[in-house]
Amino acid sequence: IIAIILLVGLAIFLLAKSITKPVMYNNAPAKTKPIGDQFQPSINRLPNNGISKMAPTMRSIRK
Repeated sequence: IIAIILLVGLAIFLLAKSITKPVMYNNAPAKTKPIGDQFQPSINRLPNNGISKMAPTMRSIRK
């Protein structure tokens, strides 16, 4: 039961992340980005502001 709740939470989290990605990520439409960037954006594309500060927490969440 707990595993199901965790899976649902992860799915909602990924869905929300993919929805908010165009807003916080250079305002580019999500379709122009490669699919891999949705989960692990390449370093050289990231602006040096809020997203790079968020990157360590995202990495620790994924582990």
